[in-house]
Amino acid sequence: MGDRLLEHEELLRELAAVQDWPLPKRMKWAKRRRKEQFRHWKRWIETDEAQSKCARPRKNSNPPDLKFASEIVLLEASARNDVDEVIAFLDEGVDPNLTNIDGLTALHQCCIDNCVDLATVLLEHGANVNARDIEMWTPLHAASRCGHLVLVRLLLEHGADLVAVNSDGQMPYEIAETSAVLLELQEAMEKNGFDDGAIEDARNSGPLQMLSDVKELCDRGEPLSLADAHGVTLLHIAASNGYTQVVECLLTNEAAIDPRDRDGWTPLHGAACWGQYEVIELLAEYGADLDAVTGTDETPTMLASDQNITLLLHDLKTRQLERSARNKSRPRSRTFSSSSRGHSVKRDSVNKKSHFSKRDIAEEGKQFKADADSTTGDVDDVVIGSLDDENGGNASESEQSVFSTDSAEKKALRRSKSPPILIKTSDPIQEETEGENNGSMAQRDNVVQAALAPSTLEGQDSKAELVSKETPPLRRRHRSENTSGKCCTIL
Repeated sequence: MGDRLLEHEELLRELAAVQDWPLPKRMKWAKRRRKEQFRHWKRWIETDEAQSKCARPRKNSNPPDLKFASEIVLLEASARNDVDEVIAFLDEGVDPNLTNIDGLTALHQCCIDNCVDLATVLLEHGANVNARDIEMWTPLHAASRCGHLVLVRLLLEHGADLVAVNSDGQMPYEIAETSAVLLELQEAMEKNGFDDGAIEDARNSGPLQMLSDVKELCDRGEPLSLADAHGVTLLHIAASNGYTQVVECLLTNEAAIDPRDRDGWTPLHGAACWGQYEVIELLAEYGADLDAVTGTDETPTMLASDQNITLLLHDLKTRQLERSARNKSRPRSRTFSSSSRGHSVKRDSVNKKSHFSKRDIAEEGKQFKADADSTTGDVDDVVIGSLDDENGGNASESEQSVFSTDSAEKKALRRSKSPPILIKTSDPIQEETEGENNGSMAQRDNVVQAALAPSTLEGQDSKAELVSKETPPLRRRHRSENTSGKCCTIL
């Protein structure tokens, strides 16, 4: 045993060593230290320093003007079942329906603790027999759940609501603890004419009334996301209670999807906590944040009431990610301005323009070439007609199918009446197949010369005169290096 108290650092070093000791040894060490501490205190209290300190008047920790709120003293007296003190408070004018932070009244507390005499006093002084806490429980719910038959009968005598529905959608008879309480409630319901239809109507009365109120707010154009002092909105209430129609009405009228109350809870947190499956799916469909955290860093999955809610939230999260991936992979459609400048004409470069011009010129040259070939085809008809006359008109079927069957005389006469066609070669274009054209023209000249020979065209002097020197011969186009790229003209 030491004569002095250990310093703080010494105690810390000793505690570090004590932590590794077995439990019996630690208990023995703690008792020894406690004895040393008491012995040193006893020595110190006898000193002059201790006498001077103890002689000082102590400050009053509870000043006489300190008072507690009425609801606190009333509920505290009710919890102690102090009937006389409760009567004194009620005689002073204290409201018997005062509630604590959870919405519990003194009558709720009496029904939980089975205080029949105190409950009778409260009811006689005007306590609300159908008061509701934050979970919508009435005193009859509390008495039924706790199995207090005498209190159940007392509440029914004062007009308790038999079909009141709490936040879980349960009526008092559905949560009755004992068979005696259940039988008492069922007999009272039959006596008051509550059949299955009336019970169902009563069960739906809450959501139907809220739906009617929300529609009225929409018709008046009032905001739907206003919050009370605790930050709770209409969507919080509807989602927590499972009012699917009310939730859908609020969302379709553009109510805020993720409002937060004072504790950071969103409507999805409330729906997950109270197990509202349909509401959870509806909120997720409208884009609620499935990863939102409360003020204590809790997600809806962490607040899920059971395993099925957890699986549902994971499934909805997977669907949301897949939908987001599909939207990102989908190409965006190009939008145009509504003004005329948004629909401007396409502009090309100079190189493209020159390319288009050359292509047009080439096509135009081919067209003129085809027209010239058709003109020279009339001369061929003359030659073929002469050959037919020489052979006695026995032209082959293939030749008749290709060449015209008109007589050479008619064709020559027709050409003599029409002006000759001359292709001016001052601005010719470059021929792409010059070798093939030269060969075909040379073959055609040979045929013409053979047809015009005197031995071949016997008795055809009149026809030969038509193709005389006065008729200028057809001139074919030729290449001109200086004027390549220009269009040919017809005189």
